[in-house]
Parts: sequence; C-alpha cells; structure tokens
Amino acid sequence: MSDIQLGGDAAVMGGVHSDSHNVETHNSTTNTTHNNTVTDNSKTINTNVVHQAQLTDTQIRQDNEKQFLQAVMAHMQNGILDQRELAEITQLSLQWHIQPERANQIIDQVRKSASIINGSQGNEYLAGQILQEVFNAIQQNEVEILKHKFRTLEQLARTSADGNVQCYYHLLLASLYPENSVVAFINSRTDNYWQLFWVHVAYVKLGNADNAVALLPRLGGFGAPQGDVALLMALDNLADYRRNNNQAYYKQQASQYLNDACQAGMSEAVSGLWYAAKEMLENDVPQPEDWFRFYCEQTLKEMAPAQKQVLEKSASAMPAPPPPMPKFNAQSVQLNQSQGFNPLQAARQMDLGQMTSVEQMQQQMQQMQQRFGQMQQAFSAKLNGCAQPGMPSMPNMPQAVQKRAGTPPPMPAMPQQPMPDTQEAVQPEMIEQYGVLFTNSVKLARKYGCQPTEVYAVLNQFIQQSEPLQMHWYLFDAANNERLNDSDYWGDYNDALESYLQQNGFTLSVATPVWIIGGGDVIPVPQINDPMYSNSIPTDMPYCYYTGFFDDLWDGDHKLVGPRNTISRLPLEDGEMQTNIADDLGSYFNLCAMTQGEIKVDGVTMASNVAWRDNSVTMSHHLPLLHVDTPDVQEVDKGMYLCPKLVSPNEQSAFNEQAYNDYMKAAQQCGMLLFNLHGSDGEGYSGFYGEGHGSCVESFNLDMLKQSNGRVLNTVACFGARFMGYERNDSMLLSSMLGGGYLLYAGSSVSVPMIDDDEQEWPAGTVQYPGSGSEKFMPVYCYYQFCGLPAGQAMMQAKMDYFNTFRHMERDDFSLSTIIMFGLYGNPMLHVRRREDVVKCSQELQVLPQLPQNKAADAPVNRMQCKCLLNKEQLQQSKSLIEQIRVITDSNLQSIHQGVQQHLYDALGLDPRWLDQVDAFEYGSSKGVQTSGYRYCYDTDNQHLSKSIVEVNRQGQVTRKITFK
Repeated sequence: MSDIQLGGDAAVMGGVHSDSHNVETHNSTTNTTHNNTVTDNSKTINTNVVHQAQLTDTQIRQDNEKQFLQAVMAHMQNGILDQRELAEITQLSLQWHIQPERANQIIDQVRKSASIINGSQGNEYLAGQILQEVFNAIQQNEVEILKHKFRTLEQLARTSADGNVQCYYHLLLASLYPENSVVAFINSRTDNYWQLFWVHVAYVKLGNADNAVALLPRLGGFGAPQGDVALLMALDNLADYRRNNNQAYYKQQASQYLNDACQAGMSEAVSGLWYAAKEMLENDVPQPEDWFRFYCEQTLKEMAPAQKQVLEKSASAMPAPPPPMPKFNAQSVQLNQSQGFNPLQAARQMDLGQMTSVEQMQQQMQQMQQRFGQMQQAFSAKLNGCAQPGMPSMPNMPQAVQKRAGTPPPMPAMPQQPMPDTQEAVQPEMIEQYGVLFTNSVKLARKYGCQPTEVYAVLNQFIQQSEPLQMHWYLFDAANNERLNDSDYWGDYNDALESYLQQNGFTLSVATPVWIIGGGDVIPVPQINDPMYSNSIPTDMPYCYYTGFFDDLWDGDHKLVGPRNTISRLPLEDGEMQTNIADDLGSYFNLCAMTQGEIKVDGVTMASNVAWRDNSVTMSHHLPLLHVDTPDVQEVDKGMYLCPKLVSPNEQSAFNEQAYNDYMKAAQQCGMLLFNLHGSDGEGYSGFYGEGHGSCVESFNLDMLKQSNGRVLNTVACFGARFMGYERNDSMLLSSMLGGGYLLYAGSSVSVPMIDDDEQEWPAGTVQYPGSGSEKFMPVYCYYQFCGLPAGQAMMQAKMDYFNTFRHMERDDFSLSTIIMFGLYGNPMLHVRRREDVVKCSQELQVLPQLPQNKAADAPVNRMQCKCLLNKEQLQQSKSLIEQIRVITDSNLQSIHQGVQQHLYDALGLDPRWLDQVDAFEYGSSKGVQTSGYRYCYDTDNQHLSKSIVEVNRQGQVTRKITFK
C-alpha cells in the first residue's frame, strides 16, 4: 500500500485530511469557538486538520479503514450489496486511499458476518425440511441419503445457530467422517456445545482417548445436562472394553455410566446413541432396532465386538427407566446448549483472509450481535407450539400431463442438442482436504516485478475458488517468518513448516498435502545424498519428514516410516519472469477450479522406447490404453506406440508420417500421457527420445505437447521433470504446467537408473514382470491415481508401497534412490476419477506383488556406504593408466584396476576414457556387511546414453550393472 504523504503539498481528499503547515506553535488570541473551529482576526484553522497532521501514517491508515468499514456496514445493513452500492463504496475506497485488496477484504468480512447474523432469516422452512429428512434417514439407517444431504446440512450449520442444525450436522460429521470432524474442531475458533459433544465421539472412534477425555470439562461451561457427560464417559469405557480384550472392569463402568445418564437426564437428541451404546455393550452380536441401527453401524462401528459370539445378556435390572424414544422436535435442543456460538467468531471461522488492525470492527459487531439475539427470540417465539409438518408426498400427476412434462422443445432457429452421455453426467466426487500453500510472497513479487499484494490477490482468489470444492487451503508465507529472511537452507524452511503444521493443528499423515508455489529461488529445493552412489539428488521429498530424517536413514537400522505430510510443487523458472503472475499462476489456478477437483481420464496414450517394449508392458498393461488403429502402422504394439519413429517432421531420417498422425490423434483424445523414453539434461534437449540406428532421436517434443489435450503427464525419462536452471521453452515440465493445460506431472529431475531382470532376486511364488525401478514404481502410482486418491496421497502411497515391496528384489539403495528422485508437480488435492475396471485389473495383475511372510515390508533400511577413491579431476590429470594406479590409495584396487578396466571395455564396450569416478562401497546393516567391492562410474559424451555404473567385487568380477534412461 502506498503511504499517505504528509509533507510538501499533499492534497486534501475524502474523510482524512493532511496539512503541510506547522500549527504546533500557533497561539490563538480569541475566546470564540464554534463547531471545532478556532477564529482569530487573521486565519481560521480546522482542529480536525490539526489532529490529522499529527497522526502517523499507520494511524491515518487505520482511521481510513475505520471510516470505510462503517460505510460498508451502513450499505449492507440488510446483508445485501447491489451494484449501485458497490460502486459507491468503491469510490469511497479510492477517496480514502484503501488498496483494492484491502477494500475487498473488508467487504468480504462484513458480508460473511452479515451472513452469519442473518443466517436464520428466511431459512426456517428450509432448515425444518432438511432436518426432517435427516432425522427420517437416521431412523431408517439410510446412509447414502445422509451423505447426499450432508452438504446441504453443512451449509446450514455454517450460518445457523439453531441447536438442531448444529447437533445433527456434527452427529453426521463424527459418524461418517470422524477425521474431518477432528480437523474441523482443531481449526474452529468458536465454542459450540454440539461440536464438543460429537468430536468427543470422533476422538473415541479414532482411538485417541486422551484428547477425548480432555474435552469433558469443557462441556460443563454450557450448562450441559449431566446425563450427556455420563453418556460420553460410558462410550469411553465401551471403547476400552472392546480394545482391551473385553475386560469386565470396563464393561461394569460403562454400564454404571449408562445408568447414571438415565438418572441425571440427557438431551433428547442423544437418546438413540444411548440405546446403541447399551446394545453394543450387552450383545456381542448386536441386533439393534431400526430406529437406532445407524448409531450402531455408523456412529459406534469402531466399538463393535471383535468376536461374533452370542453372550448371555446381563440379568441385572436397570435401576432407572431408559430414556424415551426420540421424537423430532424443533425445540428439543435449547439455544442455551449452544450459547458458545458467536457470530463474529463464526464469521472469522469462515474467513478467506481475516481483518487485521481494525479494532473498532469488534464494537460494530457487538451491536449486530444484539440484533441477532432479538431475531433469535422472535424466531423461537414464532415456532413455539407449532407441530412439525409431515414429509411432503409427490402429487399424482395425470398421464397426459406426464407426457407433456418432458424436455421442452428447442427455441426456434436453434439446433436441437443431443442428450449428454451418461458417463459425462457423473458429478465429480469431492474429497474434503486440508492443506498448506507454502511460498514466499516477497520473492514471488520480486520475480514478477509486482507488489506482494498482487501475489496475495492471486492466492486468495484460488483459496476462495477451492472452498466450495471441499479443498481448504491455508497460506504459510515464508516472507512473514523472520527466521527465514536471511536463510536459503532448506532445513530452516522445513523446520518452520513443521512448526506451522503443529501450531495450527494439522493432522500429520499422508492425507495432509503441502503445496510449494514457486521454484528453488522461492522455496529451496533440498539436495540430499543419493543412497545408491556418490551423487546428490534435488528433491522435495525431505519436506515430508523432519529435517534430519534422511541423515538418520543413511546411518542404517532405521525404517522408512509414514510421512508427516505429502509434498508437491508448482514450479517456475529461475530469476526474473518474462510473464505476469495472473497469466501463470492465475491461469493454472482457474483451470484447477474448472475441474471441480476431479480429472476425467478416459484413456492413456503410451509411448515406449522400442528397446524397452517388455518393460513398458509392465508399466501399462493395467491401464486403459488409447491408440488409433491403422493397419499399415507397425509402431503400435499391445496398445503402445513404439519409438523412435514417432518424431516431428524435422527428423526426416526416421519419420513415419502415418504413425506420427495416429499418435497425435490419440494424444488429442486421451486424458493422460505416459512415457518410457530417454531424456537429457543438455541445453536444447527438452524432449523425450527413442533409440534407433545406434543413437537417440527425438520422439516427443514441445510442439507435440502443445497439440495434445491431456491433463496428466507421467514420465520415467531421465531429467523428465527438469526445471531448475532451464528456460520455460527448454523444459517439458514448465511448458506443460504453465500454459500447456496440464494439471498433474510426475517425473525425475535427474538420471533414472535401471538394472537387468537377472540381477534382481525374486522371492519364490512372487509374480514377476520385466523391468525395474521406475518401471515398477510408475504403474503403482498410476494404479493409485485411478483409485481416485488425491494426487499427493497417491504419489506418497506409491512411494511407500513400491519401496517396501521391490526393495526385496532390487536392493534397498536402488529402490530408495528411485522414490527420492521422483516428484509430483501440480495441485496435490486434485484426483483422477476412480475407474473400477482399472482398479480391478491392477489387483488381478498384481501391479503390487504380494510378498511372502518372511519378507518384512517395514524392515530397517540397509545402508550403502561409499568412499571415493578416484575422482574425475584426478582422472583428467592422469596421463596414463600407471598414473591412475599411483593415485589410488586402496592396495586391493591397485592390483585389479587395470584388469577391471580392460574387462569392462571388452565385455560392455565402456571406453576407459569415459571413466568418471571409482568408489569403494559396503552394503549392509549393523548385523553385518552383505556385499562390498568397487563401483566404476562412466559418463559418455552422448546426450541420451550418458551414464553407466558397474559394480565389481574385491576380486574384480562384475556383480551388477546399472544403466540410465
């Protein structure tokens, strides 16, 4: 915000004035005062001007905002802002120097507060009908109907203080979505009796007894019936009874608390829960009546008996009569049970950006609260004595009218539109998620040459667009963290992120996405040691764990545990941008909103290097491959397009025009592109490449990308996700995400390793397919995508399951290196629409093989320890093989070095001139070394077949060869 200047000849505008004259030494000689004006014989001075001239810039800004806030509230007394009123307050914001973003924030805050306060007006009938439907569905245990009505009830709960609305909303939330119930409670800034009651149940369902018990004392502040508290204590003991092998003590306690609940008296709304708890406690095979079956099968299903045995019912008589069967009554939950509802706090709970530095707003809201209380009293008086209407029945429609009630004919001169396809009419599934946008607004603004307020405007708009899709984003701006102001170390950023997650109550699990906005010059990209050989890998995966996690993992005897959160990035090129933030980030965010959170993928178009045909079948045999059937084209095999003949026309030596045209037709029709091709880190080599005629030729490039229409791109090519240090027109990743129309991208920013099938050790009885590393990881990731998991969760779940399975075939260091180098780019909350056919096929083909019982999936990770014996600089300085041997300090290597080099040249064609490094290695754990020897690393001058690593034992015999894509 540009500051209001007080010096010089600053203009006097609007409600706040500034004066450049010095008035502090003026002495008035008259005694006449009128209307805040002091008069003498020579001049008239307005004391408001004197006051304003003495204010600081901050005070002036606050006064401006205060007057603007009052003006907005005056225009929105009825909760409605029309175009004329908007134009008027927009003019006022300009007059009082209120920045547009700040003005919009104030308007939104007042609108949301008014929505809370006026929420009950005009919605009495709607609330009554929805509650009646929900109540009836609970009585009949109609779970699907309840899920369908849940969204409407949720919207009512956000704007209504009615006790019934709050009770039934939080009942459904805890019963059907207990994790979401806990997250909503943690993020809530309001006190709500029914939220406290039902989140206690949710904590019990999730096995978190400590947090559940901590809530009990808070219920007393609402004047809650003591029977409600006793009922919750009974549930605590019921859960302990079932989770502690049916110990009689817990059953006795639960029974006693159920009796106490009857004697003390409960809220009528929880009667069904009481009956369900009694049934679950006394019968190992519960046989609930229909009217409280929902509570047994949904609300308390985690407390069901572990063994389905019929036990003898307790003969003890109840000392007090059971509570009555519940009947729906609009007044059954008194407002004093929800007295913690605070309109101002509830408005803040719904915020998309909170008001700050306007203290006077609270006073204004208190006046609106009083008005709200008066409306509540009027509303309660209106409903007293009114019977609830019955469920409306559908009127009988005459047959002739039924025929006329179909689709109306088209308007004249308009072509009649075909009926939409049934599959197209499927509504996107919404998955409620809570995640963190992680960026640095100051660095982003510097890159784009704009103000941080413009960055906030784009991000806040995206946050608002995501809310209706059940995607709740919270912004963590590193620019506001003093600790990060002078730091470029990723560990500092990770520590700050961990503190933010903990302080804001996020669930630490694979279901919590963190999305980095910007490249490595905005939020640093970690560089960690490659577990396979002496190299480093740029990867965002360390942001999923505590900062020292991978260091501990390298030390050995540590497990690859579940993550703190998932991670993704929306990348940008380094340095100053040549585009604007709205065209880049704004366009991508708008495209996300258009999908409504779900990406429909009817088909996958697969392109494979012809030399890796069998491995590519492993990658794609469970997917719905899409290709154009042309008899004369031989480049299609098992649904895949074989390269290198699918190249752009400028590669005439290998170009097959018909194959190219067919591939592009398929690429324009599919929703996902999948590649098993070579890649390169060379400047100008941004495409993917296939082997042909002894070299690699281009098979897919940026021009072809622009003609495709997919939304998801997955590649296992070397450097397939390169972006750091590259221009946008030299990066497949940047070109696809920024202007290319793609929303999700998975790939590696470094060389991707491969090993032969005969170098893998497969446990007996395990299903085996050709390929290794990325060719086994990518099909698992695609499988989880088609399961409908959010992209961030699908990526991390695939990494965990791939490693814990294929480490037993490929070796820990190889599999661990594979999952570290692959990353997700794009919105991690988006998901691919679930396809049952793909899920079923994946399971039948065992994309994720079943391990024998003697192979522990979560065994400690074996460590690979490497020591460089001969580096590239030493090799370049050595003019002969004899000089190389003299440099080597390992006597055993000295004795075998010459023979090893000659053998590798004769057997594998690895020229000694390409030798880049020699390491000594040991692989094993604290229990002992499993294997040791030397690693010869070769790096050729070929852009696409650049690296090879050969392991030899201490006798010089080749034990493993690793090549790269």
